[in-house]
Amino acid sequence: MHIEIILAYLLSFIVCLILTSVLIHFSKKKGLLDMPNHRASHVSPTPTLGGLPIFAGLLSVLLFCLGFSGCMPIYYLLGVLIVLIITGVVDDIINLRASVRIIIQFALAIGIASQGIRFTSLHGIFGIYELPLMIQYLITIFFIMGITNAFNLIDGIDGLAGGLGFINMIVLGSIFILIDLRINTIICFAMAGALLAFLLYNFNGARIFMGDTGSLILGFLTAYLCIQLTVVPENSLSFMTGIQKLTVVFGIVIVPAYDMVRVAIQRMI
Repeated sequence: MHIEIILAYLLSFIVCLILTSVLIHFSKKKGLLDMPNHRASHVSPTPTLGGLPIFAGLLSVLLFCLGFSGCMPIYYLLGVLIVLIITGVVDDIINLRASVRIIIQFALAIGIASQGIRFTSLHGIFGIYELPLMIQYLITIFFIMGITNAFNLIDGIDGLAGGLGFINMIVLGSIFILIDLRINTIICFAMAGALLAFLLYNFNGARIFMGDTGSLILGFLTAYLCIQLTVVPENSLSFMTGIQKLTVVFGIVIVPAYDMVRVAIQRMI
């Protein structure tokens, strides 16, 4: 599996690196630029849609390293990400209404929860163990939508969302290696490779932004993988208790979640 991990990382890195450069040139030629305004941190028109090469890097790995034969979860996840990519592209170009984005995210979160990928227990936190089915759905939907929008809001400083996403994917991928979950491991390191390539163009003085196209899939995929970690049977994760798994999830999402709450309060004030 280690060879697959290296291949996944390098393949997504190379694909994203090449396509990001191409996209920057194309966006400037076609005028697909994010114009500066009173809320923007950049001072010159900058290409957006940076999520497209990130997704292309991930997709290349799914096709090359994983394949799709007999792997329905990959089909389903890919379908969800494609819907998010389309939503992000449309939003970056013509600015979708917030209500439309929320409805789409809500529907996709329900779909993920219905596949059995949901929080089922608090493992003794507050004295609560197994959760009722309705509560499982509510917590899972709230978590997915919350983290998806948190990454969307945190993408306001060059390199922040991509850098945080890169670190999170390395952490989750390393844990998935230890519990021998091949598909999740490859997804994590493929996403990490694509994000690192994107960051080469996105650090201070950014030449391109990931836009909603990238932040939506990054946030959604982060939430998806965090939930995947919690549903691993205890005997498959003997070096971590249920509470420790939830602690890892908390550590991964605390920064974007805190920033989302801070921005919400600030805007209300």
